[in-house]
Amino acid sequence: MKNITSVLAISSALFMVSCNKKAEDINLENKLIQTVKTQSLSIRGSELDPIVRGITLISYPLESDVQKNGALYKYDMGEDLYDLTVNSSLKTFSYGDELEESELEDTLVYKSRVEQRIDEANSFNTVKELVKHVVTVGDLRDRVMNNFMDNQLVYKSLESKFEKANEKVSDTLSFFVITEGDHEGMMLMSPNDDFSVESIDIEDCEGLSEVDEDYLLTDFISEENLESFESAVESCDSVEFNEDDMETVAEDMSEKIYDFDFEEINQEGPFYAAKGYITNLLNDLETFSGQKFLSTGDCKETYLDGGADQSLEISQIVFNEQMNGFDKLLLNLDLLGSGAKVYSVENGLIKNIKFRKTILNQDVVSFDIIGEDVVVKTELGLSNMKNLGVRLIGDANFIYSNGRKTRGVMKLELDITNKEIFPFDIDSL
Repeated sequence: MKNITSVLAISSALFMVSCNKKAEDINLENKLIQTVKTQSLSIRGSELDPIVRGITLISYPLESDVQKNGALYKYDMGEDLYDLTVNSSLKTFSYGDELEESELEDTLVYKSRVEQRIDEANSFNTVKELVKHVVTVGDLRDRVMNNFMDNQLVYKSLESKFEKANEKVSDTLSFFVITEGDHEGMMLMSPNDDFSVESIDIEDCEGLSEVDEDYLLTDFISEENLESFESAVESCDSVEFNEDDMETVAEDMSEKIYDFDFEEINQEGPFYAAKGYITNLLNDLETFSGQKFLSTGDCKETYLDGGADQSLEISQIVFNEQMNGFDKLLLNLDLLGSGAKVYSVENGLIKNIKFRKTILNQDVVSFDIIGEDVVVKTELGLSNMKNLGVRLIGDANFIYSNGRKTRGVMKLELDITNKEIFPFDIDSL
């Protein structure tokens, strides 16, 4: 089954450049229903983090938007950005007896899908190429996110082994150094009335590695404690390389998206560089055409990259337990550059919410976003995809008060609470 975003984007392009209304309708008919990728949402509403992780809302251009005074719109994304977002490979790690890594060269397939420059011979192809760039970069970001999450599983597995070994030390072992007498400097593993002792804090594998077994006064240590000591040493030895491996995987992950040490996103990595590329492309097209195409929304991503307007509520979506209705739908949007505003059911700026099942038992939701000069009519397929959480993706129809009509795409992304992509605590903001 094809990716819904790709098919919807291409169908949107066909809509925009078609001259015949009937042809438009044929191109669009049932596109959403046929291409939704979902597993019938075998997830409950209570399993989702209500804070929206990511928001995409883009209006695609018309042919008239890409030509001005006889000149066609052209754009060059630059070699460095092209190589980073289109012509690069992704590392994935696996963990068995030792850490292994492999190169996924399949990222290179995108080089055949988009060129570095948008330089077409006519307006039809220019619009088609613009849409292709937007879709491809969105697909690339999903690929990077998938790779990031695959490596996060490896990281967490290593971390778990390391933490269990440390807990074995802190939970089962105690050490005391003898401070006086013939055995001064020797160590016990429990207090003894025959010796003056001081407790030593050894709480992890690193501390245990500094304990010299020759300094244990074994004649005064129980067999049980000695066995616990040997078991802890064995556990720590088995994971002695885990910390280095964790750093290797974490470094790779921070290069892609998020730096765990500094708790910040990497805006130079492919995930956010790709986002910046699309923003720059659509802003450049706006300068050329005088029309606006990009809407931004405050969510986890914008809080983490410093771009959020924190004077308003962050975007939130709360599904009911059956995932067939909203208990809350609140989107903090800068709709086509009109300024940040809260759009919600409560304030009347989101209306006409409808959930339905397709004949293939796929979940679709539609609603209208009421802007000052535009109404956005959405029809979004719900999906629960590997590593990407729950996403609402599909068509956005822009109907302007001046009679202009365009098609576009909308994507809303939510984390599953036990599999969050970004560490995020709204209460700490």
